[in-house]
Amino acid sequence: MDPSHAQEWRTAVEKSISKLEVNMQEMMSMLSKLTVPTAPPSASAAPGQAPPQQVRLPLPQEPRLSPPEVFCGEPSQCRPFITQCEIHFELQPSSFPSERAKVAYLISLLSGKAKIWGTAEWQKDSLICYSFNDFSKELIRVFDPCLPEREAARGLWRIKQGKRRINEYIIDFHTLSADSDWNDEALCDAFYQGLSENIKDELSTRDPPKDLADLETMASRIDQRMHERRLEKASDRLYPTTSLGVPSRLTMRSPLPKPPSFPPQDQPEPMQIGRSRLTPEERERRLKKGLCFYCGSEDHQLRQCPSKRLVPSVCSALLNQHTTTKSSLITISAQISMRGRSHSLAAFVDSGADTEFMDAELARSLHLKLKESTRKTEVQAIDGHVLHQVKLETEPVRLIVGGNHQESISFLIINSPNIPVILGATWLRLHNPHIDWVHGLVLGWSTHCLSTCLQAANHPGPVPLGPPVQDPDLSGIPKDYHDLKEVFSKHRATSLPPHRPYDCAINLLPGTCPPKGRLFSLSVPEDQAMRDYIKEALQAGIIRPSSSPAGAGFFFVGKKDGSLRPCIDYRALNDITIKNRYPLPLTNTAFERIQGSTIFTKLDLRNAYHLVRIREGDEWKTAFNTPTGHYEYLVMPFGLTNRRRERPDRKCPTARHPLSTPPTSPNPSHLHFLTGAKEAWASL
Repeated sequence: MDPSHAQEWRTAVEKSISKLEVNMQEMMSMLSKLTVPTAPPSASAAPGQAPPQQVRLPLPQEPRLSPPEVFCGEPSQCRPFITQCEIHFELQPSSFPSERAKVAYLISLLSGKAKIWGTAEWQKDSLICYSFNDFSKELIRVFDPCLPEREAARGLWRIKQGKRRINEYIIDFHTLSADSDWNDEALCDAFYQGLSENIKDELSTRDPPKDLADLETMASRIDQRMHERRLEKASDRLYPTTSLGVPSRLTMRSPLPKPPSFPPQDQPEPMQIGRSRLTPEERERRLKKGLCFYCGSEDHQLRQCPSKRLVPSVCSALLNQHTTTKSSLITISAQISMRGRSHSLAAFVDSGADTEFMDAELARSLHLKLKESTRKTEVQAIDGHVLHQVKLETEPVRLIVGGNHQESISFLIINSPNIPVILGATWLRLHNPHIDWVHGLVLGWSTHCLSTCLQAANHPGPVPLGPPVQDPDLSGIPKDYHDLKEVFSKHRATSLPPHRPYDCAINLLPGTCPPKGRLFSLSVPEDQAMRDYIKEALQAGIIRPSSSPAGAGFFFVGKKDGSLRPCIDYRALNDITIKNRYPLPLTNTAFERIQGSTIFTKLDLRNAYHLVRIREGDEWKTAFNTPTGHYEYLVMPFGLTNRRRERPDRKCPTARHPLSTPPTSPNPSHLHFLTGAKEAWASL
């Protein structure tokens, strides 16, 4: 070996060894930084004492997270659900080592229709189950196909602040803008358009904001100042200031204000509190003496008059005709019926009134008989002033609310022209109605009303039992069918059937609710036919009074014989109902099956649709409106979209699927086709 080459090789090895030593020293210094001594280091260790032990810091652990909420298929929760899963995968990577593990975890959090869909994709080993991104995209396509950008854009143009605080408006605005692709200028314009008019007026006096954040800051300051001003004004009304300008609520040790002085009872009052005006002489006298222009007291002026703040009102300001507007009252539509006549009106519902009141002028216009009241009631205002001394009350009249809620009630007579009828706390406690305070509608009644007040909608008085049930007339029926006489019984066909496993179900699309239809106008013959139909259906038990939020329209169509057929407009309900799917036979196949048949038997079931009950819990979806009330079906009505599915295989145990072998049933009238008489009787 050449000595020169050996020297070069030795030099290269020494350089490599020196580099390794440097690297080892760096690694040791890094490891020393990751260790913590058990005791503080000392200048010198005692002889024979062991060096301090080194403890290594534990490696950081993955955070523990609660599992995301279960996704049941609600479109609005689809994207937030996927985002929660992505956060789990980001913070806990060791728990989900593969894409398929992520998909499996996501499927385990599904429920309802989403669970059925995810299970089907997993069982068939679909390709999307090997990629979380592909699976999440498919999940969004199936359950939330709407583009978030478009929905957010529509929401940004529709959103308004209204009477809310600005912080609530900003939160809703940013929630929508997060899904939009608008730039800052467009978002700034949309935010400004949704502000309340008061804030816009204040912004018009200031310099234009630089961006959206600057606009939000300015609007927040203006809204906060307006809110503080409203609180200050309310405080000034409740706690008037003293003569020194200090609010009376802050002078904790100041003497209580003197009560307003009133003239003696034997002298005429200098003015009538209310709408009466002062005479010029009285006004001049009070001006010279510094008296209150409202009550005549010398302890205060008109602005701080306590009598003016306590405006007389009947039972929680019922009769405050000076400050109360009709638009601010909670009223419900009602009718008062007496001696064959009825009068429609708006009844004011007030839980602060002790009982029920009626205006004297209204009672006279309705020609109601008045009698001396046995209840000597004083109508008082909030401050205890006696406003009325009730001496009369009406005769019992029939009050109708909601069309089918009727009762006999007496009203105390008072002077209240602006609010003619008042329903108080006694009426509310008796009937306990469920009231929609926004629209002024009664949505439901108490159990007491179901057994008493709502019976008027069923039938006035007890339902006659009628003659005993007789056997059906079998004179026109072949003897071979006489053992099936119960099938031909009209009484059994018109009575309410029991619940069975094949009850008619009404399954709605997710996130939908049956709308409330309009009320159709009926002629005089149609109105009488409607009343007869409702009466018979209530007696048979196939319908019942309803408080459902749904309500289809009720009308009539003429038959060929001149009679009227009741119809219900279920088109809106059918649009949101999940449609049933089933095969239908081919025409050629159907004709081939009846080839050679010579005997055809048709069995027409009586009231076939009403032999199938509505699935328990779905009755409210069949609700319909009539001029006399709101009702819902307990049996399958005409007009439902899936009624054809019920016909071939649910009306009769002998009815089979349309593709099955004879006998077949394409209609409620079940058709049997057979080749001979013996075979016909054997099949029956």
